[in-house]
Amino acid sequence: MIKNKKIMHAIGTYIILLGFLWLFLIGTATIPNEAIKENMKSSSLVVGKADAFAYMDGNKMNGIADNYADSIWINVAWFMGKGNFIKSSLNTGYYDGEGAGQNIGLYQAITEEITEPNVEYARYWHGTAGVIRLMHLITDVTGIRNIGFLTILFLAASIMILLIRDGKDGVAIAFFLSLCAIKIWNVRLSMEYQPAFVIGFLMCILYVLLEKKGNDYLNFLALAGGTGIAFFDFLTTETVVILLPLILVVTVRALEERIGTWKENLKFLIGQGIVWFLSYGTTIAMKACLLSVITGENKLFSSINHAKERVNGIVVVSVNNGNLPQSLAAVATNLSMLFGGTKRIQLLPVLTGCVLVVFFCAITILFLWKGKKENKVATACLFFLGILILLRYMVLSNHSYLHAFFTYRGLICLIMATFSIVLLSIKGMKNSRKKD
Repeated sequence: MIKNKKIMHAIGTYIILLGFLWLFLIGTATIPNEAIKENMKSSSLVVGKADAFAYMDGNKMNGIADNYADSIWINVAWFMGKGNFIKSSLNTGYYDGEGAGQNIGLYQAITEEITEPNVEYARYWHGTAGVIRLMHLITDVTGIRNIGFLTILFLAASIMILLIRDGKDGVAIAFFLSLCAIKIWNVRLSMEYQPAFVIGFLMCILYVLLEKKGNDYLNFLALAGGTGIAFFDFLTTETVVILLPLILVVTVRALEERIGTWKENLKFLIGQGIVWFLSYGTTIAMKACLLSVITGENKLFSSINHAKERVNGIVVVSVNNGNLPQSLAAVATNLSMLFGGTKRIQLLPVLTGCVLVVFFCAITILFLWKGKKENKVATACLFFLGILILLRYMVLSNHSYLHAFFTYRGLICLIMATFSIVLLSIKGMKNSRKKD
């Protein structure tokens, strides 16, 4: 009876949350295009004059500014203000200038009053397009990027302040070093990179604040995180929203020696994963279903096909005149990005990444063998959470290979998990010395 009540509460919460988010999207669609036209025009010139994929840090691929994606975001946001605002909040697309390119199409759409998009782009919710419309009341794409990045820095600083307040200086330092490892400052280069970190860091704050109140609170946060990231993100570093908060929770609980048993943690982590995945997947499916109802066309089939492409769409991968399995190539190219690769698969950066993965596995094995019983539980949990990002790359191999220049930032989870296991080992050694 209690379990059924919790399920009904979760379903009710999900419906209210998604309904609120859709109302936000509808509300921003009602903003008159005339009110944002000048800033939209300025944005179209900013992204139009830049390279689609501009190298901003020498020739390192992890310093690419994705002006192509931002142009599409702005294009979609502009057409949300056309026609019936309820329909346009769902049936989004962009104008590509009749094949001339989305940048030219964006400028033409704004200056020549193109009434309808000619490229459908309705597979995502486009929640960030609503934010873009709202922000264009006061600034252009450059201002939005800067505001987004400052928001991320504020949230990151808040996480560290919370950890330091609770006496977890080591965890705060580990978090800071993890941010540096993925070059968090490069998130400022594109609007597309930012929603996952805004939502992910917000979830980290809420998880740290509420984890002592019990796992039921965290399950509702997992639901909110899965729904939020599906609504606002274009499939960039979505796993940060669930993995990073859980890594912080496990680390904090282990350091305070209240990690619990194997069974308790297994139930907790699997439950979190199920809730997050269901809310994420359901939100994507709901977009297709609502759009099908409004347009009278079956949009669910095209969404499923798009998902299949991201999983097993074929890309040609050749390394040293030999073929590398796509799943392994996806992992290799993300490791290459992390360590400053100038091409998708570069030998030295990939080998350095492999050293990181081997070290992560080695300290896990060592600590499971030598560590205290409570710390063994935490270590196993951290290993599981850290390694999941590599599995994500392998499962979504097509997407992870093609878009590694931003998906690599999901490796913050692996890096933070590595630091956390090291922190637990240091604490274990200190406790052993005290006993001696």
